[in-house]
Amino acid sequence: MENEDYAQKLGKPKYKVGEEVCFIWGKEKTQKAKGRICIIDAYGTWEQQEEVSYDILGSRSEEPDRRVLFKHIRESKIVNIKKNSDM
Repeated sequence: MENEDYAQKLGKPKYKVGEEVCFIWGKEKTQKAKGRICIIDAYGTWEQQEEVSYDILGSRSEEPDRRVLFKHIRESKIVNIKKNSDM
């Protein structure tokens, strides 16, 4: 679900702490989840320095009542910002 015109800017995060987002995660990058951004790694992480990444406290689509801390979610994997959510 990556946009072809997506322009990553290291050091310039697109999203802010506290924003609620939907994103793709997992080894196959097919699982959906939603959550609130709690940490921004503006210059990437030790495992990748190509793009901004985020730590997001949220829930998996298949377990909406269970909270999970998703680490190092790449900015390109965030598909939208949740508006007026009840998280």
